[in-house]
Amino acid sequence: MLKLHQFSVWYILLFSAYLPSCSGNEKSSAKTVHVWETVEYAFKSEKSYSNPYTDVEFWVILQGPDGFEKKVWGFWDGDDVFKVRLLGTTPGTWSWVSASNQSDNGLNSHSGSFVVETWEEKELSENTNRRGFIQATASGHAWQYADGTPFYMLADTWWGAPTWRYPLTGQSIPADYTPDSTNFSFEGGIHWLKELGFNSIGIITALPNWSDNGGKNMYDSTGILIRSGKTPHDGVCMTMHSDNGHRAFLFPGKCEGADNVCPNYDRLNPDYFQDLDKKMFYLNDNGIAPYVETVRRDAGPIWEAYHDWPRSFSRYMNYIAARYGTMNMIYSLLHYDIVDLTIPAEKWEEAFNDWYTYYTNSTGMPFGQPTVLMGAYSTYEIFGHITDNPWLQAHSVGNRPKDHTMEQKLETAMKVKPPIPGYCNEPYYVGWIENHVDGERVEMNSERDNYFARTHLYGHMMNGGLAGHIIGTGSRWCTGPGEDYTKSYPPPWETLHYDLIKHQARFSTKLLFSENLKYQELEVSNEDLPLRIRPGFSPQKLEGWAHMIKTPDNEYALIYFEKEAQHQKVKNLKKNAAYEAQWFNPRTGEWSDAENDIIQTNNAGELTFPNFPGGKETAMVDWVGKLLLAKR
Repeated sequence: MLKLHQFSVWYILLFSAYLPSCSGNEKSSAKTVHVWETVEYAFKSEKSYSNPYTDVEFWVILQGPDGFEKKVWGFWDGDDVFKVRLLGTTPGTWSWVSASNQSDNGLNSHSGSFVVETWEEKELSENTNRRGFIQATASGHAWQYADGTPFYMLADTWWGAPTWRYPLTGQSIPADYTPDSTNFSFEGGIHWLKELGFNSIGIITALPNWSDNGGKNMYDSTGILIRSGKTPHDGVCMTMHSDNGHRAFLFPGKCEGADNVCPNYDRLNPDYFQDLDKKMFYLNDNGIAPYVETVRRDAGPIWEAYHDWPRSFSRYMNYIAARYGTMNMIYSLLHYDIVDLTIPAEKWEEAFNDWYTYYTNSTGMPFGQPTVLMGAYSTYEIFGHITDNPWLQAHSVGNRPKDHTMEQKLETAMKVKPPIPGYCNEPYYVGWIENHVDGERVEMNSERDNYFARTHLYGHMMNGGLAGHIIGTGSRWCTGPGEDYTKSYPPPWETLHYDLIKHQARFSTKLLFSENLKYQELEVSNEDLPLRIRPGFSPQKLEGWAHMIKTPDNEYALIYFEKEAQHQKVKNLKKNAAYEAQWFNPRTGEWSDAENDIIQTNNAGELTFPNFPGGKETAMVDWVGKLLLAKR
């Protein structure tokens, strides 16, 4: 009888640094690791199970300094192997004891410990993920690392990143790497994004129902939707297997008349997730905190119809949480981009609540990562507030319609108490031929195309999206190496060179952090711009509007002026006070003093912001204005 107490600190592609196995209840010798660093233990079950994924629940009770005690779930990793990934959030000695829902000596009553020490300052600077997991700021308006370092999620849409379409090559990336059709890789793209100031990518963990075995929309013989995929060419659905050809679930499925197309959502395939592990650890070890979604909404109808709902789906949610729970990430419970071609929101909510109550004991992720949701047009409108659903720890808007309506919905959510962070997850997509704004279609990567995307980047920020922005690009589903594509889905080695990605996106954090952490106090204040909307400019346009956030003490304000916006009056500032006024150019990242760099408010606390650069009363291009109470 062999009972394994295998120990490993995982690195990018190194998965073999195990300790010798131990037997009985003997503890493994305590090893020293750093805070926030993954420690993995592997166990071998003594019994055989017809379906280990559904039959076995396996966990450890983890104890640490300052009274920390949590149930941390393990996961099945194929054959008779179960694993658990742990970490320490503070220095000191951490210990654990294993258990399961089965009478299995290979899984139960094992114990171990590890010692945790802090990182050196140089090591922290090399990888921001070492600063601790993302959490809400004290104000509730934004995100930060655990040590208080600000975190504004600047992400690119890599929804298909777990698949072969973003190949992991294992090759080192030269410092002067430039992505093109001959050298694009997962590692190269991440290196490129980091150089451009990005700290996240949006990914969908699995698209198990997408394959090139038919069209994008497929139904079983009873009319239940199997998938609603994407078709890059010839009307054939994109295939979404891993780098090594694995699918996330096994076939045949349970649906009627199409069991070779629909997966069996109770038969998970660990081989797929072993491939994904390598990419997830690469992100973790390279300072990227991904926005990780469980699955796309079109998997819902078959899942709910033929499986034990909601437990079958909440089990899968917990598998992802257990497998990647030691990664710095934002955990999105669903890619719920639209309310069509899926099951009702109430059904999804049932599954989210089942996961939260049954698997987390209403405490959320064991190490504190935020749990969120892509909630179609507005999480607040569809799922309520954190007071209704405590797993909803940030509000998002996105996808439809790609105009001012989206920003207005975020403004509404950001004024609800208690405050929680806000962000946009599917804004105007730069480089997508199907884009249109008020009926206008533009050339991909033209100045107009990048302008529309930029208005959503800054417009959402000024409407309370201080937690971050997932920039959408036309390559979000990604053309795979050697695959033909239409201009609807340009490959990432093209979109990574678009002006917004390559030059302009990084300037958003330069603006936001210009007064250090003071941005975390900012609140939506559009009501204090009486000339906010230029007459004749409807919500369907992305021109002619202004958006403002300011601090409750009225000492600091930022105003984003869209193209064609009029110069503004600002109300509810300090009375008879002097303010410094500056312009920020979102296209170049440059600051300049306003025409009158010191402005005095009247005895009602009002002022008129100076004319735009060049003396114009109407913005010929977009600008950001900054007001800061002058120092006496």
